[in-house]
Amino acid sequence: SNGYEVMGGLAFETNPLLRWRLLGGVGLREFDDSNNDDVLTTLLEGQVQWLPTQRMTVTGNVKREIIDTVSAEDGGRVETVVRGRVDYDIYNNTVLSFSAEYGQADFFGTDREDETIGAKISLDYYLNKNWLFTFAYEHEFRDSTQDLFDTTRNRYLIGAKMQF
Repeated sequence: SNGYEVMGGLAFETNPLLRWRLLGGVGLREFDDSNNDDVLTTLLEGQVQWLPTQRMTVTGNVKREIIDTVSAEDGGRVETVVRGRVDYDIYNNTVLSFSAEYGQADFFGTDREDETIGAKISLDYYLNKNWLFTFAYEHEFRDSTQDLFDTTRNRYLIGAKMQF
């Protein structure tokens, strides 16, 4: 297959506390396999960031994209995702975050459609400028038109990152 994407956009601030990023475009996938129809769809990326207090950041994202897969079963999907995130600086080196997302996926060459809902809460501890420790819990639920792909996932995460 061949794929083409064209996007354009802009980033701006309406005031020091509100930042925007908006992109729009079109994507095309042409498949060599006659079983898969060509896909032409709009593409979108958007983000707004609001700083309501000195210690809190609220971020909202929306994204519509073509996700390609290399497999015999399908050629990919068009996925639309809406995310929200709140970061709160508890103390100078500890950040509490909560995020939620909702997504829809339409798969190429099949009538399968997935709907995904997820949420995550995490605590980041910055020991110093080089070390970051993360503790998180994530819950995700996927409802598919094909029951085989329905799933519920709970993840507990503990991480350490050394950066220079």
